[in-house]
Amino acid sequence: MAYYNRQSLVLWNCQECHGTYPMKISDKTPDNTDCPYCNNIKLLPAFNDLRTVYPELAAKWSENKNFFYFYSISLSCTLFLALRRRSSSSAA
Repeated sequence: MAYYNRQSLVLWNCQECHGTYPMKISDKTPDNTDCPYCNNIKLLPAFNDLRTVYPELAAKWSENKNFFYFYSISLSCTLFLALRRRSSSSAA
């Protein structure tokens, strides 16, 4: 049997995007505004990735000419999400 306290890191399931993410029990909010996928902090394939959000742009992407290593892709995804957050916050 496992015992948890408020500082324990546990996995949570988002009801909106169906993503799973780790978070401390003490940091969890009841209204689910802390999901890193719904808030575009982390990338979840088929939810907030380039191909899902901007399919017309993804269709122009050349995987043969844009071959990156994992770290470059992570950096690109982080930049994409940051720009997306900035544009959604400025539109509000």
